[in-house]
Parts: sequence; structure tokens; C-alpha cells
Amino acid sequence: MSTRPLDEWANTRTQTFDLAVLKGSAIGIHATHYLDLHLNHYVTKEPLLIALGGFPFALQANITRELQTLKAADVTPVFVFDGLDAGKPYPDFSAQAENTKALNQAWEYYDQQQADQVVDAFSGAGSAHPESLYKFLQRILQGEGINFIVAPYAASAQLAYLEKDPHRFIDAVFGPAELFLFDVEKIITKMDTDLRHFNWVTKSLCQEELGRLSNQQFADLCLLLGSPFLPTFPPFETPGYGGGKRVNIRDAVGMFNSAGRNALALCAQFEEDQRVHDLDYMDRFKRAFMTVKHHVIMDVDGKVGPLDPENASSDLHELIGQRLPEELYFYISKGILGSRIPNWLTSGELLLTLPLGTEDTPVYRRLLTENLPPIRTQALCLLSNSLHRFYQTKVINVRAWYDDKTDKSIHLKDLPSVKDTISSWRLGSKQLLESVQKFQPLTTKQEIISNVTWRFLQLRGYVDSKHQLTTWGKALETALSSLKPSDNLEEPTFLAVELVRLGILSSKDWFPNISGGPMRGSADEEQRNNLLISRVACFGKIQHKPIGYSGPLSRQLLSFRSLVSTVRSALRDLIEVVLASLLLSGDANRDRDDWTDLSLSLPFIDDNDCGLAIAVRTYLDDLPQEPEPTTEAIREEVRAKGKEWFQHSHSFSENLDMSFQLWDAVFKAIQAANKEPGVDIKSPQRLTQSKPGRICGFRDDITASSSVACEFYPTPQPQLGSITPTYPAQDVRQQEAEQASQRANVVIQELIKMQNSLPPGVTVAKADNLEQWEMDIRVLDDNPIYKDETYRLRFTFSKNYPIEAPEVQFISLPATSETPRPIPMHPHIYSNGIICLDLLGSAGWSPIQSVESVCMSIQSMLTGNTKNERPPGDEEFVRRDTRRPRDIRFIYDDHTV
Repeated sequence: MSTRPLDEWANTRTQTFDLAVLKGSAIGIHATHYLDLHLNHYVTKEPLLIALGGFPFALQANITRELQTLKAADVTPVFVFDGLDAGKPYPDFSAQAENTKALNQAWEYYDQQQADQVVDAFSGAGSAHPESLYKFLQRILQGEGINFIVAPYAASAQLAYLEKDPHRFIDAVFGPAELFLFDVEKIITKMDTDLRHFNWVTKSLCQEELGRLSNQQFADLCLLLGSPFLPTFPPFETPGYGGGKRVNIRDAVGMFNSAGRNALALCAQFEEDQRVHDLDYMDRFKRAFMTVKHHVIMDVDGKVGPLDPENASSDLHELIGQRLPEELYFYISKGILGSRIPNWLTSGELLLTLPLGTEDTPVYRRLLTENLPPIRTQALCLLSNSLHRFYQTKVINVRAWYDDKTDKSIHLKDLPSVKDTISSWRLGSKQLLESVQKFQPLTTKQEIISNVTWRFLQLRGYVDSKHQLTTWGKALETALSSLKPSDNLEEPTFLAVELVRLGILSSKDWFPNISGGPMRGSADEEQRNNLLISRVACFGKIQHKPIGYSGPLSRQLLSFRSLVSTVRSALRDLIEVVLASLLLSGDANRDRDDWTDLSLSLPFIDDNDCGLAIAVRTYLDDLPQEPEPTTEAIREEVRAKGKEWFQHSHSFSENLDMSFQLWDAVFKAIQAANKEPGVDIKSPQRLTQSKPGRICGFRDDITASSSVACEFYPTPQPQLGSITPTYPAQDVRQQEAEQASQRANVVIQELIKMQNSLPPGVTVAKADNLEQWEMDIRVLDDNPIYKDETYRLRFTFSKNYPIEAPEVQFISLPATSETPRPIPMHPHIYSNGIICLDLLGSAGWSPIQSVESVCMSIQSMLTGNTKNERPPGDEEFVRRDTRRPRDIRFIYDDHTV
């Protein structure tokens, strides 16, 4: 969040008072502004944070010290956080491009070892978004006993209400200049608790300094200068020194005066300006003006409505967004639920962005467009299941930073209820009989958190619908059981297992043109091993003193850290929705006051940095230089160098030990699961047995050659969710009947939908029962491989469909038949019709898929193919392998299909 022109100008017009003036006062603090000051003020900014990721090392200590100083001065702070976005989101791709350019320049300086320029270059390339630190700050506030509220929408509007309400909840406001838009007369712009003084500025002074503007004229100019509701008027901007854009307030006021101090007239003067035209600036100004005027707040009684309800616009939902239930706004205000998922529901848009510091790579795009959609869809569907039917039938359009015109969408009305799949989890602390417990809402915090955790684990595939651990559930249990509670490595271990399941945690060269990887040792073994071990360390956090980082950097490990952070964010969204859904459904007692405790008891708050990974990589990179790298004396000697490499680390040796404990746990999970294709991680204890010259004894045996599109294991491997517990015969029959009924309902619904509408090139050939269907597909373009051909797919539904993927295979009909159907040629399709496609495997399948979506995926796979050939080893595979498709363990080495 860059400093806006009006804030920068207003800061030069402030007055300074002693902190004692505020004694006995309640101060409303704009949380986003407060965090932004800490992230960007020259005293507290950590310049290398953007190159390391995670949270600032000194931030907690700085904030805690400030809060304690305010308490000592008898000043009561009340923090207000921004809530939902008001209206349609407009990402600033130009600013993102400028920051990315500056960051690339900083990395060039680092690679060229221009130490005198590196720190300043990283410092000027941008900073973390304050929103990413909301939970971090809320946890500090909770620990210090300080109240906070999350506004329904803009924190500025909520602060204005709290200050102007007759009850006078707060006596003054500490925040940005945008507060003037909501008619706040005095604003505290800065507090210096070390010097025990504060700066403040008045609206009337600003109006006078800018040419005696009226209230309306001042509001227009404030909007034109840039705010969260409207970007800066482009003609105001000029190229800044060293890149970026600057606004000269005097020149901007001159333009404004030349248009009669009328914003619409000014927009009309520049309507031919391409920058103004591209932004549709006049229309956006009108919307921003009305959004401010009729902004929505939460009143003293907890009711959510416009600031001026008597004069509110009838089409307020067009400006602010669709209204949510009062109860959901309440949960948002208490921090139970973040704003991301509700934003997607109310706006109908899901923007996939590229955060600053994240490399635009194929693996990151695949993560966002293939791996995470099932998690996002689950969260959206689960939340909508508890809301009005309007939201249950909503269409969410998905847009990505690299393709703003993509037409991908999520149709919630076509998805089965996620809520129904996890509703059986309602376990009380005394485990009452089901007939009694059914009507007893959960009461204690521990009961609620336990139930949320189990529901979350079921959605992620670690627990099945019968409340039994799946294959990966048992693997996770094995890993977590090996850890000591004092290690605090449970969450990093869980995240590592998640990325293994997503096919991302490996030694594969995801970032081939990015610097910062291992440099010493043999490339085929030692460097690959180092890379894998360092990536596992990315899930942890380096133990560091409360001071800015100083030490080696790695663009390669920062890139992998970004993948971990993105998955963590998606999982946090999902588990928050699980908690909100449990409360909305009445499964928990809502007469309580521990809302913040509930929210902060959930995992995935702490973002990871790549400092620990850099420490491990540096250590393992130094060992090959030694003549006897595996001896205890040499290893201790290399560890001792860590004090020089990482001067502010608490203990380099202890950080290494922590990373290897994390490795042990992840290794045990993989060993227990023994199912993920392409992963075979050996025990880290072989380090002491390694031959001289080797970094370590770890191995990452990737059995799939890069030249082979897909492979298979010769023996069946355990499937996710395939472990079936023992039940009494009657219970088994009842469960089988319930599963069959569920499958029948889903299959019938799919058939009804397909009879009404099917995508071009897809037709139903046979669907006369609920166990097996046949579908015909055609390639619609002019691909010569498939021209004028129609192919037949056979779908076989198990009793667990749609939780479990259907068995899908091409079948052939002879050329002499009425409808000849050959097996299509494709490097992923064997001549017996078996298809190597991750969507059809246990790891790639999601219950949101359907027969129609599978047909479209296979149709797309054929459309994009340019090779008229079978998979390598096709003849031998077809001759000797008689297993059903679902029993074959493929390795998916080609992510372009």
C-alpha cells in the first residue's frame, strides 16, 4: 500500500502535541493505515522482507511496545479493520508491473554482488500488503487485551460513525486522509510513542491551504487524488524520479480549478486522454462518490446499513455489493471469517493475482488454476449452503492476471452440498448417545475447534465420511505423532504433506531460469538433494532476533515459499468457512463472548519466510568443499560458520536441528502413505553413513523420465480413502444403501442436466442404468489427427461416486458396425483405451467434477494434441497388464493436458 498523494501532502501540514493530551481518551485506529506505517516507515521498515517473505521479525515487538506505552499513558486504543470490498474490484496491474520491474532490478544487483545498492533497491521495490497481517495483528491485540472490530466494508466509514455517534465510542481517529471523505474533522496521522507525541491535521486547514475549497469541492478533489474507492486521476500523475508516478498537489489543484472545481467537468475535459478512457474514469468517479456517500457500517445494535439510511439509494447493492445476512456480518466483525470468500460471493468475481515477490512460472499458474480450485470451490459452496438461495445459485467468474478475458466460472447451483457431507461431525466432550447428542449444540471452545478440525480434515481427504482415517490420514497421524508439542512443527508438517499431495514438493526444477539454488556438489545427486531438503525447510520459520534480516538471499527458495504461502492462504479460507458454517447452522452455542479466541485458535495464521530454507541450503552447499564432509567434526565446523552467515539468528545450529526434525516428520508421512507417484525419500539419518564428498544420504528417486508422458507401477498401490474399517454387518448394509442412494441421486441429476444441454461435440450414447454410461465425443477444430472421427467413452460409477472418481476408458466399436468407434491416438491414451489423466486419479479428482466436465477435459486433451502416437511401452503394457484403470498407478509428468 503506497502513500497516497493527499496523505503525503497532509503530513506536511500537521501539528504536534504531547501524548499526555490524549489521557483518558479512546482512540479509534485504522488498522490498515497503522500496519502500513510500520511496514514503510524508515525507522521500522525491514528492507529485505520482500526478498525473504513472511512477517517482519521486529513487528510484534514494536507493536507490543507501542500498545504498552499507550496503556501507560491512559490512552485506550480501539482498532478497526477493513472488511469486504465495496463494489467491483479493480486491480492496479500497472502499479504491479512497476513494482515487479523494481524487484527484478534489485535481484540483478544481488546476483551481481553490488552490495551497496541491494538494500535500497529491495526497500524501494514495495512492501507486504497490510491485509496479509490482519490475523497477526489481531493476535497481538488479543494478547494485550485491546478491542478491535472488522468493519462490514471500509474501516474509514466505521471509524467516522464511531466518532460522530451520540454515544461517542471514540474521542479521536488515527488513520489516513481518506477519513476526510466521511466528514471527520480532525485526524491523527502519526503517533511516536518513543518521543511520546502525536501529529494531527484538520479538514478545515486542508481546505484553506488548497484554496478555500467548499466541503463538496474538497470531497471531489480527495477522490481525484486517489483513495481505496478510486484510482488517482491519470492526468495528475507524472513520471517520478527512479520510476513510478508522482502527483504534484499544486499542479493537480490548478487543473481542478481550471475545470471550475468540478470533478465531472474535469473528467470531460480529458475524455480523449487514453488513460482516462481506458479506466472509464468518469463512470468510476460517479460510483465512488455514491459509494462514499451511502457507505455501509455496523451500528451500536449490530445492525448493518448505510450511514444515511433515510436518503440511501435504492440500488445500493450495485455500488457496495450484494447484502449478506446480519449474522454473517457479525462473524466477520469478530474475525471469525475473513473477507476473501464473502467478497467472491458478493461480487461474483474471483481474481487470481500475482503477489509481489512471486514469480510468474508455470508451476504457480498450475497451482492457482488446477490444484487450488477444488479447495476454493469447497469453501464457496460450503458458505453458500448456509445462505439464501440467491447465493446457492450464484455464478462466480474467474479472472487471472495473465488473461483478463478468461471465461472460466464456478456454477454453485450445479454443485452437490458440501455442508451435507460433513454435517455428521458434532461430537460433544462427553460423547453422548447420538439420539441425545443430535439436539445438543456444541458449547465449549475445545468442542467447537475439535469439530471444525475434523470437518476440515474430511474435506481435505484425511478422514472419510465414516469418520475413519484415510491413507493420507494415517500418514499424517504417523508424521504428527513423531513430533514433540514443543517443536511447534505440526502446521509446517501438514502443509508439507499437502504440497506432496499436490505434486509440488519434490526436487523437480520448477524455476529453471531463477538464481539462488544449490551451487556445489554433483548436479544429479547432491544439488538435487540439497534443493529438496531446503524446500522442506521452507515450511518452517527461522528463529530470529526481533531485528531486520541480514544474510544471504535466494530467489529460487523465495519462489517456492510463495507456493507454500498460497496454499496456506487457501487452507485458512477453507477452515474459517468451516467454522462459520458450523455457527450459521446452529451446531454450536452462539450465546458466547469468546469469538476472537475461536478465530485465533484456528491454524494457518503465521506466514512462512524462506530464511530457514536459506540456512539449510547454505549449510549443505558448504559441506562439499570439505575433504570429509560427513564427519562430526567437519559438520560442527561448518555449523559454526552460521554465526557469520546469519548474524541475527537465535542459534544457527538449533535452526538446522529444527529443519531436520521437520524433514524426519515429512519423510515418515511419505513412507507411511507410500502412494504418491514419483516420490521416494530416504531417511535423513543416512547422513552419517554417506560417503566422503556427498552432501547427504537423502535421495529423491523420480521414476518417471522427463521424456515419458506417463508411467505405471507394476503393483497396485493403496488408494486415498481405500482403507475400510470393520463394521457390524447391519451397519455395513445400511452404509452401502446410503452410498448407493447418494450415487443414484447425483447420477440422475447429471443425466437430467445433460438431456437439457450438453457442450458441442459431446453426446449421450447410452445411459439406461446408474452403474455404467457411454458417451461420444468429437474434436471440434481441424486437428488432422481426429478429423471426422467420433470416439466412445465408457463411464463406470462406483458406489462412492461422486466422492470417488468414475472409471473412464475409451472403448472401440468395429469399423463394420453402424457407429464405428476407434481408440484415439494420443501419448496419454493406450491402445486398449486406458487414459493417463490426473483428473481421473484419486489425487486429481474432486466431487465437483461430473461426467460432462470429464468429457470436456478429455475433448480438450485431444484438441491440443499434436503427436499421432501412443504412450511409450504401449504394446508391452497392453499385452501384460490386465488390471482395471482404477488399479493402475500413473505418474503424471506432463502438466500441459
